[in-house]
Amino acid sequence: MRDTVSKTQALVNEQTEATKASQIAANGAIASVRAWIYPVDIAPPPPKSLKLKGTFPIKFKNGGKTPAGTISMAQDFRFWDGKTSIDPFPSCPPTEGVIYNFGGLDSGDSNWLNPPAFNLDLNKTQKSLLASGKAGIVVHACLMYGTVAGPAWGITEYCTIAYRLDRIKTAPCSSNSLILK
Repeated sequence: MRDTVSKTQALVNEQTEATKASQIAANGAIASVRAWIYPVDIAPPPPKSLKLKGTFPIKFKNGGKTPAGTISMAQDFRFWDGKTSIDPFPSCPPTEGVIYNFGGLDSGDSNWLNPPAFNLDLNKTQKSLLASGKAGIVVHACLMYGTVAGPAWGITEYCTIAYRLDRIKTAPCSSNSLILK
């Protein structure tokens, strides 16, 4: 009897491992064909023209092999003086704030998104620092989009640092660990 139980348990263990391996392979197959949306460029307006509820154009590309459904985006902007750390951003996907909806994006295509989302009311000194390249605007955004393969929604979280001449334009970020110095 004990020998039968051991054999049964061995078969269960073997099937469990085979199921896990199949799931990993399936996830890899889905990841190789699903939509992947990511930022490729920004076109911040001149600092003097930045205004509350103004636009801050960002170009996105679908680098995946299938179309992305409706694209939704939430953005948060922070003035950065170039010296102090930035407080953590909210998590993705957002649980509050304004979410902007756009159409889909075919595989390999790119498009500029221009939501009226700029939520900073900058003073003259801050705009001057931006114009001189001594300060920056950190943009944190969450992009959610429909996928035809894989999970129902894809999520891309990114940060963009604008106006600082010594920083790259786009970079991945972690919403709970962005510290700039």
